[in-house]
Amino acid sequence: MDANRLRFYMLADAPDWLTESSVSASEVCLYDAKRRTLRLGSLGETRTFDEALDLAMLEPRLARVPSAVDAFGTWAWWDEVAGQVRTAGGGAGTTPRFEPAQVGLSGAVTDLSPGAGGVLYLAVDQRVVALHLRKVWSAVVFPAGGIAAHRIAADPRGGAYVLSGPPSFAPAAPPAVLGRVDGQPLPEVLSSPSGAGLFRPMEENPDPPRTRVLETLAWPGEVPVALACDTEGRLAVLSWVMDPALAGVPADAAHARLRFFTSRFSAPVALPGVLRPFSLAFLPDGRAVVLSLLEDGKVEAVAYALPADASEAIPQGDYFPLPGHDGGPFLQGARPPHHAVSPGLADQAPVPLQALSLPRCAERGRASNPPNRPFDSGDGRTVWHRLYVEALLPPRTGVRVWLAATDEPLAPPGDSPHWHEHRLGLIPEAPVHPDVPHGSWVPLPSEVPFQPGMLPAPPAPGESGLFTVLIQRAHSQVRALSGRYLWVRVELFGDGRRTPEVGALRAYASRFSYVDNYLPSLYREERFGDDADAPGRATPADFLERFLGIVEGVLTPIEDRIAHAHVLTDPGHVPGDSLEWLASWVGLSFDPVVGESQRRAMLRAAPALARRRGCVEGLRLALDLVTDGAVNRGAVVVVEDFRLRRTLATILGADLADEEDPLLQGLSRGGNAYVGDTLFLGDETRAEFLAVFGDETLRTRAEAEAVEQFLERLAHRLTVLVHQGTDTRTLGLIRKVAEQEAPAHVQVSVITASRPLLVGVASLVGVDTYVGPAPAATSVRVGHSVLGLADVIERPASLDPRLEGG
Repeated sequence: MDANRLRFYMLADAPDWLTESSVSASEVCLYDAKRRTLRLGSLGETRTFDEALDLAMLEPRLARVPSAVDAFGTWAWWDEVAGQVRTAGGGAGTTPRFEPAQVGLSGAVTDLSPGAGGVLYLAVDQRVVALHLRKVWSAVVFPAGGIAAHRIAADPRGGAYVLSGPPSFAPAAPPAVLGRVDGQPLPEVLSSPSGAGLFRPMEENPDPPRTRVLETLAWPGEVPVALACDTEGRLAVLSWVMDPALAGVPADAAHARLRFFTSRFSAPVALPGVLRPFSLAFLPDGRAVVLSLLEDGKVEAVAYALPADASEAIPQGDYFPLPGHDGGPFLQGARPPHHAVSPGLADQAPVPLQALSLPRCAERGRASNPPNRPFDSGDGRTVWHRLYVEALLPPRTGVRVWLAATDEPLAPPGDSPHWHEHRLGLIPEAPVHPDVPHGSWVPLPSEVPFQPGMLPAPPAPGESGLFTVLIQRAHSQVRALSGRYLWVRVELFGDGRRTPEVGALRAYASRFSYVDNYLPSLYREERFGDDADAPGRATPADFLERFLGIVEGVLTPIEDRIAHAHVLTDPGHVPGDSLEWLASWVGLSFDPVVGESQRRAMLRAAPALARRRGCVEGLRLALDLVTDGAVNRGAVVVVEDFRLRRTLATILGADLADEEDPLLQGLSRGGNAYVGDTLFLGDETRAEFLAVFGDETLRTRAEAEAVEQFLERLAHRLTVLVHQGTDTRTLGLIRKVAEQEAPAHVQVSVITASRPLLVGVASLVGVDTYVGPAPAATSVRVGHSVLGLADVIERPASLDPRLEGG
């Protein structure tokens, strides 16, 4: 509530808006989930071209074998005449890469798809073949698994999806089958020893090549024609609607469809404007792009935005020129999608798909609150007071807000006079009434006290930030808008190049009248009912009410900020330049290296820090706060030194560590690596430990003194282990905090470790080690890499083996 005890009702998130993009081909309004704003969408190119619908023209396009391109700029294609997969880009001319006879097959290749780990997947003679581009293992044929492999889409996380085919358009044709291949052979390195006396696993290969059927694509009236994986690894299957009646769509809406597969298929997503696209790919920003054949033989590329849970994709306004396109499908592999150019891949490198940079947005779009979600005040006497809109209004753009109030939960018809206009920015159309109110820019990010606002851009006078307008009926003599339910319709206007954006819309109710509360009764409104609703000039009392609303619009935000001044003592809301001031209240000071987010976290945890100051838990909490949770993640470990002892390391006179890194490299193997705390040499357990070694352990006084010195060296000491490489500033900050927050009688040391956990080294999981993600294999660097650790020497996984002598 505000200072006048008014509640607000808000539209801000995607479920709050019902977009009306289908009103006209030139109107596209959508909710941008990344920016969290309502905006105009990119306008699809006017679909005036004649798309080819004759199967005699389309089937040869579907039969073309997709080629492949990699991130190294080399490419591969199926040479039907030579019966080979050939490659180019790694040197002059071309070179053969694969022949079906290598794996005992005789048919043709129907698809190529580069996958994860340097594996090239091929559909050969209705089987799937995997070829390791680094020659770690020989080409392998996957089991058939009941799938006549025709098209392949490599999963960027490993493995590949398989679509049976070729597509059949006969009415009684069996449905297509979707499958998946996973696994790979063991590397062809030194042979493993075997024999009756050797311990070997029952299954040598824990991840053997295998094929499984995922789903039969029995979609009535549809034929799947292509598949591809998007940027997140989701599989998308493109299908044509051949029989609209069976597919359950009108004949004039039989657009091509996409379905996404994770564990099961999603609902179909229509691609407006195209009926028979023959190739599918995804742009780096996640949009889908298809190729459509025109009647004149040319090919058009059309991109689509894919809103979450939408039944229809949104055509984009990007224009993708296809210079020299050979008419074939997209190449599989690297993004952005590539296409082949004439005279062919043997003579010309593939060309990446690039959009012209000039945007083309819709000039108009509409949205409203859903019919089942009006603003409900719960009282039919409610007077809707003021509208606040967080919006971006670039030059020559505007927002028109229509409001209607009813006593029943039913919105008035769109052409009803009960809708009342309110304007923000520039609207190209004349207002329906000369007294239509225009919103004003407010120099605050939000009218809600000390809130940062919901826009993805900083405030700018007249263009970005908070706008407000008094809710009113421009044509009535008494212009207050009353009713239990408030309905909202929003129209966005752009110039084709820029779009307005609405981050949030809030309506306040019920009105706190300055006239009724502060002035004598002679100034109050005297017209009610039908007389108040009659069109005409505003009554004097109504004019005074709205005039005083100008004053109220300035005073109420000030009163709200005063009433909520205590928020400034909240670490989450205090301005960044006041954090030092707030910290001084509780005796905290910040190192200049500590960032703003860590400072706020330290202020929130100040009571806990004060209670635990001077103990190990206090040190752990302080380090966790300044490192953004590294202690909780296990990347920084605070351990009392007595926990670092190992049984073999306590044998008197034995020095088992021969390297500087105390935890990881160069340590001797022993049988004392147990998970958990394995040994404590306190006063209670010292005798029990020494008893293990019998009566001969401490025969001399010198040996007894050595034990005492050993125990003293580890008493009252803490070690801060930083397991992952950090920058110098952060490591220095950890050292400072450790010195400041450690107990006064304890000596603290900060040690960095090169690896989180090595099997075979005595590691106490949860004490001085943690299990981190497997390190990625990186190329060897002279003077930096250590032989036998993570870095490897390997050839690039390029399609052309001639690259760097591969």
